[in-house]
Amino acid sequence: LLLTGFTGDVFGGPKSDLPDVINNKIKEYTGKSEYNITNTTISDGSIVRVKGNIIVNGTLTITGATLLVEGNLRIKNGATVNVEEGAIVMVTGVVESNGHANLSNDSDFAAIGGLTGSNNFILDVADNSMGNECNTYLPGAGYADREVLALITNELTEILESANIDVPEALVSISPLPIELTYFVARQTSDGVKFEWQTASEKDNDYF
Repeated sequence: LLLTGFTGDVFGGPKSDLPDVINNKIKEYTGKSEYNITNTTISDGSIVRVKGNIIVNGTLTITGATLLVEGNLRIKNGATVNVEEGAIVMVTGVVESNGHANLSNDSDFAAIGGLTGSNNFILDVADNSMGNECNTYLPGAGYADREVLALITNELTEILESANIDVPEALVSISPLPIELTYFVARQTSDGVKFEWQTASEKDNDYF
């Protein structure tokens, strides 16, 4: 039996545009509007940046690695996204899903545009009773704390900068001031209000 012209996975199905990425590799995917995923694992400290939409038809697993999607994430019916320990996933667009997402302890998942157009979406967020928090920002699914979004954004920004990867404008506009305050005090005076503060650290700022 000879099979020719076969481009999908075994016995059919769409071909995965994103192969496995492991062992601290850095991969950037550009040039397409959509990237199909059949069965892909991103792990071991790797960083993957996708400029376009991701469509998950099978299983996408991210563990101990970073995935930045500059577009939308669509999880099709019967498909699964696993965000496991040590993973950071940021979607600058929306999540559209009729599939399943598992968010483990000690992981970060954020979609700036939130959840949309999803009637049968199943979201499993790990129990935080052990203290290993799963930071989640997904408006439309009950997770809309902007402080959590800022926390995830800051973590992701540090990872991208350490890998000499440009930080997308969509993330820059989210990040709070790049300083840590020791104190910030306002006092009423005869001339108006006097503000006093001290910074513990300043990033790319002097004399704030």
